[in-house]
Amino acid sequence: MKKNPLILGLFAFTATLYSCNSDDDAPLVEPIVKKHLIKSIEVRSLDDSNPSNLEYDESRFYFTYENDRLVKLENDLKTYNTNFIYENNSLTRIDQFSHGKLQSTVNLTYLDNLLKTSLTYEKGIATERHDYLYTNRKLVQENICSKAELCDGKYGKKYTYSNDNIIQSVDNSYYKSTSTYTFDNSKHAFSDMPAVIQTVYHESFQSLNKNNVINEKQDWSSDGTINRAVVYTYQLDADNFPLTIVGTNEKGQEYIRITYTYQ
Repeated sequence: MKKNPLILGLFAFTATLYSCNSDDDAPLVEPIVKKHLIKSIEVRSLDDSNPSNLEYDESRFYFTYENDRLVKLENDLKTYNTNFIYENNSLTRIDQFSHGKLQSTVNLTYLDNLLKTSLTYEKGIATERHDYLYTNRKLVQENICSKAELCDGKYGKKYTYSNDNIIQSVDNSYYKSTSTYTFDNSKHAFSDMPAVIQTVYHESFQSLNKNNVINEKQDWSSDGTINRAVVYTYQLDADNFPLTIVGTNEKGQEYIRITYTYQ
């Protein structure tokens, strides 16, 4: 992909387990799980679409939770927000607003507790559909179309895994590209999130991965040429989750910087 998609927002849990000693007669005490939720995220990304006029885009987003579930994502200017609606503990709808006006609604359906489809409506008209296909409960194919009916599979993305990380992504949706990745052993910011959140936001945050990308190579020329190569470095917290991500491109430029604060 020609531009790094890490620009929308994310949130993550980190878990610390506590236990207490007991004798043979004492009942078993379940460990208490302490959740750390992201409070805000700052994103600074390079816009190199015009090489003669490089610019950086900067954004900050805030997160609102109820009972440890994300219910709202809002930017610092309060001009953009996303509401997350749940039914029977399942995320079933995502409403996106701009300047207080509803722009789109995304309806989610499930099969065997895995996301099956996401269908986007704008002004009551279906504008985009995603169908999700799995092998061993891992997303391996995402078909995309601009209608309400089942997608025919002509456009979409395919994923190849190794050790619970996507090592290759082939994109045949709006433009053709192939990306390859290598990983470290630290925890991905999304690794404790529900599977539906990981799936919905993978394009923006590579959130289906267990670990963090350290090298990314992108080919959108379809001839094997590496058009972009990004090296990522991380500042981690005590639980091995990222606090700061810095990506440097093949020209030695800072391509992306993400900073997290937690509740």
